[in-house]
Amino acid sequence: MQKRTTMMGTACVLAAAALTAGPAAAGTLTDFAGALNTSFSNSDNSQSGSQSVKSWLLGGSAAMPLSTFDGLNAQVDASYTHNWSSGNGQHFSREDWNFGGSAFWAGMDSRIGINASYSNLNRAGHLTNGGAFAEYYFGAITAMGKGGWLSGGGSGAGGHGNYLGGA
Repeated sequence: MQKRTTMMGTACVLAAAALTAGPAAAGTLTDFAGALNTSFSNSDNSQSGSQSVKSWLLGGSAAMPLSTFDGLNAQVDASYTHNWSSGNGQHFSREDWNFGGSAFWAGMDSRIGINASYSNLNRAGHLTNGGAFAEYYFGAITAMGKGGWLSGGGSGAGGHGNYLGGA
């Protein structure tokens, strides 16, 4: 029997990053907007001799007009996560670093832009990705598309690929 308790993590940083860019169907950014997030999680296994794995995250996002050109904006995101466990004569510790950003044009009914990110997972490798995205707002409905490339390495699970998506 396994008991798992987790709180908000990296997904919250990504969600916060998406929210700082402004609500759907909004025009261009007019000023700086930022978010700072921290979280703690504990994954506990009730089996005898197992360890609890703990994780602490600190992250943030900032979005702002990129220049005086109407509609041109930028967003940057970064986070640090420390994962650890100990007990039963065993110890585990790993740091994860994530950096990324987007440059985009935002109008009253659409957005289009490019993005890139880099993640370094100590003892587990790294992941780099870049791509382009577009959104169009039909009132309360949003149509989205994205595509790009990714590259991972530094571990046995590395590789390269492309992605294409829509919603």
